[in-house]
Amino acid sequence: MKRVIQLLLVISLMFTCQAESLWKGENVGLFNDHIAKKIGDSITVIVEEYVENSQSSGSTIKNASNVSFGPGTGYAGFVDSATGMPNESSFEAEGKQNTMGAFKAEVTVRVIEVLENRELVVEGSKETNINSDKQYLYVKGIVRPENISKGNIVYSRYLANSQIQFSRDGEINNVNDPGFITKMFNMVF
Repeated sequence: MKRVIQLLLVISLMFTCQAESLWKGENVGLFNDHIAKKIGDSITVIVEEYVENSQSSGSTIKNASNVSFGPGTGYAGFVDSATGMPNESSFEAEGKQNTMGAFKAEVTVRVIEVLENRELVVEGSKETNINSDKQYLYVKGIVRPENISKGNIVYSRYLANSQIQFSRDGEINNVNDPGFITKMFNMVF
């Protein structure tokens, strides 16, 4: 009889005990990869930007003129033959500018909006402070769910309307920034 009561007790507990998931509303299997698709989901953006710019300009100006006059009369009587004053000037200038830069970084952003076509608007920032050198990275853009790879990773080249801003503040900027007296001399001269 004891065994029957224990069996009934175990069976009744099986139907009354329910386990709940820690993550409500998700039906993700053990081996499925969670791809960001709703507001608040995280995506890692790998920023790889390369910029190259080249500009050149040149100009040439040449001018030649000749002024002449003949024998003078009156106060100019001392001029007894035709006299001329040639005038020539020339100017040449050339300028060239080349700019190259590469930037690589990684930042995790959040989905802040889901558009009607299911594209995701993402935004995020990252601030690091290494030896009194503050670096700040801001990323915002629109990403298609098809461009999100395994592990919720997307490259910056797949961000539409992307805004990528990098700034730094610290000793490196202080060395590169000219001092007050240098700025004053540059303004005057």
